[in-house]
Amino acid sequence: MITFDGRLKRDCVIDDISAIGARLKIEAPTELPEEFVLLLSDRGARRRCKIAWRGAQEIGVRFRTA
Repeated sequence: MITFDGRLKRDCVIDDISAIGARLKIEAPTELPEEFVLLLSDRGARRRCKIAWRGAQEIGVRFRTA
């Protein structure tokens, strides 16, 4: 799940993930802001992300460091 603006949420599917980033499948990727939070689990695991590239139904993100 992707969250931004403190409350808005969008579903996504993690297609590929590494220590530095991920490829996410998502509808309407052009509607996302450049930076957001990716929620990885129900237990609070999350990563701050910056979009590296956008495709028709997917995006590539780089994980931001604290």
